[in-house]
Amino acid sequence: MRDRGAAIRGADAVSGKARRASGIRKSPILVLAGVCVLAAVLWPGRTKPGLFGEEEAMAMIQGGMRPIETSGDVYPEAVQKYFMHYGLEAVEGIGHRFGTFKSGEWTLAAHIFEPAEYRGTVILLHGYLNHSGQFRHLVRRLLSEGYAVAMYDMPGHGLSTGDRAAIDDFSDYTDVLGDFVGVVERLTHGPVDIIGFSTGGTVVIDWLLTRDDTVFRRAVLAAPLVRNQGWRSSMAAARFYSNFSDHVPRMPRKNSSNKEYVRFNRRYDVLHQQEVSLRWVRALYAWNERMEGEEQSGRRLKVVQGTKDKTVDYEYNLGFIGSKFAGGSVAMIEGAGHELFNESEELRNEAMDVIVTYLNVAEGADETGAIYGPDGGATGDGLEDRFGEDGQHPVSETY
Repeated sequence: MRDRGAAIRGADAVSGKARRASGIRKSPILVLAGVCVLAAVLWPGRTKPGLFGEEEAMAMIQGGMRPIETSGDVYPEAVQKYFMHYGLEAVEGIGHRFGTFKSGEWTLAAHIFEPAEYRGTVILLHGYLNHSGQFRHLVRRLLSEGYAVAMYDMPGHGLSTGDRAAIDDFSDYTDVLGDFVGVVERLTHGPVDIIGFSTGGTVVIDWLLTRDDTVFRRAVLAAPLVRNQGWRSSMAAARFYSNFSDHVPRMPRKNSSNKEYVRFNRRYDVLHQQEVSLRWVRALYAWNERMEGEEQSGRRLKVVQGTKDKTVDYEYNLGFIGSKFAGGSVAMIEGAGHELFNESEELRNEAMDVIVTYLNVAEGADETGAIYGPDGGATGDGLEDRFGEDGQHPVSETY
């Protein structure tokens, strides 16, 4: 690990971009370009036919699901094939609950992996258009570190019910998280941590700023979405396109240097959504406006961000997060794209090392952040890469 010693200029830098963008005339060509940016940036690749169609696959798997409280370790063949397809099959010595829970109008698909003994539970929240299957590497790493792992498919994603990839208000995602926390508290024990990836990070931010921020012992934002790349042109495109349709197709975009993952994602990930809901896009814009009015929190959290992420506008996002969380810190993963947990083995291991170190160190940290050894003596802060006091210039570390 080496200290980059460089400040990422977040909100200040973006404000300059915004001023320049505001002077651009919105011509038809600009709107068309915005449509392309909107589709290409937020949505990583067009799924080609895989082993079977999405609707057929969902019906087969959902037919073998039951409430997660009553689920066990024996599942129908279709469910077992789903586990194997996404690398979620049984691990020796690990209990695996797979089933559903209710939240509002939705029935959500969820997993809980539970070792015989564990130090706490980590909740994982996936990104937009994705599902729990994207976390196979992270699940195995956390299990190997002695954690139970709990995750679910968000409304309209994966095996959960709801209009595909659509939401009217991001607070609905936060409500679902609250109901899942209740499930986790009933079925597991020990402290609860949370890791939100991309849109999952958006949900974690919303929770920490608007709900009970004491529920989670530690919170991690991985490549969090606040604004996407090409934010202003995509806003114009969404407004224009909404006159004709409520969905736009995804367009290919490389979001990882892992060729095997990109190939699987585009050809064989039958649960990855193929179209983007403009209702979801409008909800993201509304969420940004709402968050501007939220007060700063002293809550401590960790941000992990790739330097080659072309999906989110991470310079703006880091500045925004720094302005809202005075106790935050950021670690930059040099050369990593957006899909941190599906990057090359070297890069994803770097990202997971940062997260696991943060979670493990937290067990011995007091409220001031000092880390104590077995003899009770302070051994250091462990959080040297904090955001500045003004929240606008987070100092990064490169791992």
